[in-house]
Amino acid sequence: MKEALIQALNRIRGDQSLWGELAWKKAESGEDYFDENALKRAKILFALQWDLQPNDEDLLRFLFSEEIKDRNADPFQGGSEALSTGGYLLASFKNPANVWLLAQAKSANFDTHCGFDYQHLLSAGVQATFAYVQEQENPLKEYFHDFFPDLATCSLSEKDIAQWHQHKQALYLTTPPDSDIEYWLEVALEIEDMATVQELVVKLEAQSDESVGSLSTLKFYKEQLGDYAGAIALAEKIFAQKENPTFGDHTKFIGLYLNNNDPASAWKMIQSILKKLSPLSDYNQKRIQGLAIDIVLASSGQEPFALEAYRLGMNNIDKKLALVDLEKHLKATQIMEDKASESIVKKLYEAEASRIDAMMQRLKEK
Repeated sequence: MKEALIQALNRIRGDQSLWGELAWKKAESGEDYFDENALKRAKILFALQWDLQPNDEDLLRFLFSEEIKDRNADPFQGGSEALSTGGYLLASFKNPANVWLLAQAKSANFDTHCGFDYQHLLSAGVQATFAYVQEQENPLKEYFHDFFPDLATCSLSEKDIAQWHQHKQALYLTTPPDSDIEYWLEVALEIEDMATVQELVVKLEAQSDESVGSLSTLKFYKEQLGDYAGAIALAEKIFAQKENPTFGDHTKFIGLYLNNNDPASAWKMIQSILKKLSPLSDYNQKRIQGLAIDIVLASSGQEPFALEAYRLGMNNIDKKLALVDLEKHLKATQIMEDKASESIVKKLYEAEASRIDAMMQRLKEK
């Protein structure tokens, strides 16, 4: 995997006309926002972490600019691992001229403003960056000075920046050995290389022991592979080691059973929870009712347990539910062919949808 990604990087390095393959591109189909080339950039950014060279700065500027476009365009805002990776790789060149691009990243949206390290802005060095900014005119100059009004009162020292670089280099410019299976699993998952994930999970399983920590790690990666039967077997081993299993320990099984297309076992777990852990808090009762609706949605409506789950799940319809929960309840009424309840839930759903639309419109008008 690593060698293949570095090979792909070398291809891009050798021909700037190919960089367009990595450009930000909003998908034209589908309702949800999606950058068609985000995965391609992520692969190249991983390769750059392992094989960064002195002449890669221009390529990084391009990749980072495209990540900023992605963060600007995503309606859900947020940061991204690619933005963090590209940001530090570019910062590692310690070039004061990159300050404006790094400021663009920090100001891309509310989440990046809060979460993208402000040390990036001084990553070329405190004095060097201030000297550069002082001589420049740029729309982001005021934004820079919001964090660092002047050199005399700067909240970061050269030592602070050096320590920050040391920390970031350990994260982004260190190649772990092949024996660090969890690191390479995370890389493979990030770039959606499921064949490599499968190979690495086999290796991880071979070296795992029966401790809760080891079993939990293996269970997580089994779930990522979609091996829910294997994850359930591991969850049972973990559960057996718990002296006093909590509500959460029990409900984890429900999600696993549903993912494994086994709503009957999920319903049995709800029955066990109601028998062993009652009385439940209001919050946990609402959670159980929501899971009961999930069980109905995973059924045909004809199974013996479906009606019981439906009755339990519909008990919270008089409580204020989120739009997504109302949508689930509406689908459940249709599966169970309960026309009377369908009419009631549909009205609640439409009223909540209208309320949200009106609120969003007011926000747009401000």
